[in-house]
Amino acid sequence: MILTTIIAEARRRNLRRLTLEATRMRPVFYLRHGFVAVREKAAAV
Repeated sequence: MILTTIIAEARRRNLRRLTLEATRMRPVFYLRHGFVAVREKAAAV
């Protein structure tokens, strides 16, 4: 899985933080992988 590979590479490089922007449709997916919601961003329509 791409996300698991990205997380593993970040750990290998001793990165302390990863950030991403997720759609409202998939927040649970990212929460399950250890990400934390910080704020909501309004999307331009």
